[in-house]
Amino acid sequence: MRQIARLAPQLLPIAALGHEDDLTSPSPQPLGALRDLFANSFGKATWRYLVRHRARIFNVPWKFCTEGDSWLNAAESYLLVLSAAGLPPPPPPAIVRALVGRHREILFDCDCDVPSNVLAIALQEADRRRRQPGMERFVDDFMSVCQWAVENVHAAIEVDRKTAWHSLLKRAKEWESKQLLLAQNEGVAWECHFTRGKRDDFVIEPLNSAAAVVEEAFAMRHCGAKHIEDCRAGELRFFSVRKPENAKGWRRFPSLAPPMGYGTSMKLQASPISRSVRNFSNSVKLSLAIIQQSG
Repeated sequence: MRQIARLAPQLLPIAALGHEDDLTSPSPQPLGALRDLFANSFGKATWRYLVRHRARIFNVPWKFCTEGDSWLNAAESYLLVLSAAGLPPPPPPAIVRALVGRHREILFDCDCDVPSNVLAIALQEADRRRRQPGMERFVDDFMSVCQWAVENVHAAIEVDRKTAWHSLLKRAKEWESKQLLLAQNEGVAWECHFTRGKRDDFVIEPLNSAAAVVEEAFAMRHCGAKHIEDCRAGELRFFSVRKPENAKGWRRFPSLAPPMGYGTSMKLQASPISRSVRNFSNSVKLSLAIIQQSG
């Protein structure tokens, strides 16, 4: 221990924990033994990272350890999570407190529910914001992105590590808005006299609930979710237009939103259109059946 204190005092806490857990044995080269222990387990890059940034990177994570927890295992697990994220600069304490507080598996499972590619982008942005004002607000944004990634893991793992932070944040905020709308309109539904129909290869399906309209609105990126009250009042109905695409599933086309007010029976008519229907569409490439009122 005295030799480590002389050669690499920044590693003394790790060396002491390793000695307590009988992971290191007396050696004429104790620093080399400690290096071999970490390099063999994590790789040389992670060992250099630890030497450079010292054991202080574990100060905040260790505060989450309770009686009976292995501090060394917590440090190793945390280090593996950082390694999977590309060994970013040590995160600001506020970020570590929020992240470990929400995802304690980081300290004990050598893993994190947040996909490593998204965590890498978020931690790089955290380092960029380190000396900027408004860190408290950024922590909220950071956790919003992490929560989006956890709840939408299939979409999150497809994110390229070069993706801009603001792009990730936008997706996270849109997802939060969607969840809020779904919660506010839980159980809201209405009747529609038109059932699922088909014209050529296109399937036109009525959206008979607030949840269905919200899902369609966010998938197609239009403002249909703002008109749920119109649907409840019987003034408007939404229809999803889709087309099967082999193994890719369904391809969505611009939603249809005919106004109600000229009777309750409806029929499908083939009618080419070159503009959006009531401005609810984000595309002008649709030429297929539309829904019209019949008196």
